[in-house]
Amino acid sequence: MRLSGIFPFLFLSLSLGAQTGWVDPAAQWSTLGPPKGALLICGGYPGGERAEFFLSLLKDPNAPIVVIPTADGKKHHDMNHMAVRALREKGARNLVLLHTYDRRVADSPAFVEPLRRAKAVWISGGFQSYLSKTYYHTRTHTELFRLLERGGIIAGNSAGASIMGSYLYGGHAAGTMGMGFLRKSVIGQHYLRRRRVGGLARIVKKRPDLLGIGLDEDAFILVRGNRFQVFGPTKVVIADPKRLARGGREPLLYLLPGDKYDLLNRTVHRASPWKPDALWPERFGPFPYPPWKTPGPPAGRLILAGSRPGKEIFRAFLDALGDGKAPILVVPTGNVSQRDPAKNRAVAVFLSLGAAHVSTWHTLDRRQANSPGFTAPLREARGVWFSQGDAWRLAEVYRHTLFHLELFRLLEHGGVAGGAGGGAKFLAAGMAGEAFGWNRGAALFPSAALYPWRGRIRDVQGMVRALLKNRSLLGIGLDPGAAILVSANTARVLGQGKAAFFDPRLPGWPWPGQDEPFLLLDPGDTFDLAARRPGW
Repeated sequence: MRLSGIFPFLFLSLSLGAQTGWVDPAAQWSTLGPPKGALLICGGYPGGERAEFFLSLLKDPNAPIVVIPTADGKKHHDMNHMAVRALREKGARNLVLLHTYDRRVADSPAFVEPLRRAKAVWISGGFQSYLSKTYYHTRTHTELFRLLERGGIIAGNSAGASIMGSYLYGGHAAGTMGMGFLRKSVIGQHYLRRRRVGGLARIVKKRPDLLGIGLDEDAFILVRGNRFQVFGPTKVVIADPKRLARGGREPLLYLLPGDKYDLLNRTVHRASPWKPDALWPERFGPFPYPPWKTPGPPAGRLILAGSRPGKEIFRAFLDALGDGKAPILVVPTGNVSQRDPAKNRAVAVFLSLGAAHVSTWHTLDRRQANSPGFTAPLREARGVWFSQGDAWRLAEVYRHTLFHLELFRLLEHGGVAGGAGGGAKFLAAGMAGEAFGWNRGAALFPSAALYPWRGRIRDVQGMVRALLKNRSLLGIGLDPGAAILVSANTARVLGQGKAAFFDPRLPGWPWPGQDEPFLLLDPGDTFDLAARRPGW
């Protein structure tokens, strides 16, 4: 595949023509977003569905695209940059890398020449301060506006998303001024993953002229004029100062895939309108954890698996149910690629093993997770399996909802709950190895913190760090092919691989430099959860 000429950093030898004063092109707009052209604002990483959608807007694989990698702060860039590779893998054939950290270079006619020929620009992620300090109010900034006026597309991910607002979210040393491609806005990226809920609210309370837009890592929006639409498998959060000023228990507005938002009137058109007949009345109060007296569930059973469980683990789940015709609900919320039932591995394996009734249950909307009508399938199920994925996604949607309460009821009625990887981790009280403070799970295994390791190398120190914050929990690390069957006071190791048990209540634990801080058990071994000792 041939790539057009690379502009390798365009050193100071270029002729430098200082721009003679900045005039904001957006000041003449009658709309908040670009009246011509479009913005593609992505909350997390480049590539995948985002890159594919971007190229579909261009409709021409040979269209000239400029990639600006400046936000990552690296001294050297080449055509192996992440964003370049992502676009190239989806079919882009005419890519140019444009980069400098020198404002004089960014303000030179020679440097902006590729932008004058471009049909689209992708601004990649890192630190938005680098973008602002380098390009704000330079010829580069002007040419990006001119690209929009020609009907072009400006896309950006992470820092490249935040820089598009008029107020720079996370600008720090670069101040608070964004590029202003979306007027009267502040844009937060990695919004849910990095627990930034509340950050936009604080800004718009001080600046009620702004609209806050927070994007989850896999969400992206397409902005034209006064409207945008949500794409991707996850969601977008709106912090509207008028909504916040009214108070109430739901001050933030959540937009789901397909939803359209009117920036001027601050209204939403739902792609799938949903009006619950009722909501769980206790959804804003303390969560009613059942008063279990055993370390594991006193009734029902849990099967918690590592990141790559074999068929024998799924067979053990069916054996625990004891009825091949019992309804099984598979929850794929933690994994973007598993949300289509036809592509969900757990669904396929259960069916191949003879399960008669397997269906999926999924939502991104906590209102739905609090609706008696929407959670009805869980009350009818005898088994629930959480597909491998991100434990934090499950916690963000389901923790302390009616759906969460129904999981406890399923166990109390003798049902079986299980999961793999992050799906298993979510079912424990502690979620070890999770970044950004996502460390509390559903507590169906209330005495334990779980860490399903992703490979052969066990992250022992990650588990130790988690337990040092809560020494009351028993730590359990699972090899990729291992699992544990938990009921009341006992855990039995299943599958292929080992389970590591960490007891931080032991004297002197974690015994630095003296001994391993865990006990390894093999398949078939049992562990007494009440006495915290193996059943040898």
